Amino acid sequence: MRSLKKFSEILVRKMDLPVESIIGLPQISMCGDGEVAVEGFKRVLEYTDTAITLGCGRIMIEISGVDLCIKSFTKNCLLATGKIFSVGFRE
Repeated sequence: MRSLKKFSEILVRKMDLPVESIIGLPQISMCGDGEVAVEGFKRVLEYTDTAITLGCGRIMIEISGVDLCIKSFTKNCLLATGKIFSVGFRE
């Protein structure tokens, strides 16, 4: 297992890849307080107009705000809009 981890680290450095994509961490991008994109999540756990909770393996991502709406949803990418107050993590 250790050699696989070492190989992954070398691959990431040599190919200039983002570490998150190799080790399975979610990536979050925000545009002001009106749009958030989350890549690498596993499932939607909660969806209301004031909260969106995403399961990402061992952690959860919690988005809170008002008038929240999932504008786009693919296998591993979600785009939410609305007035976003916070984005947090929970184990």
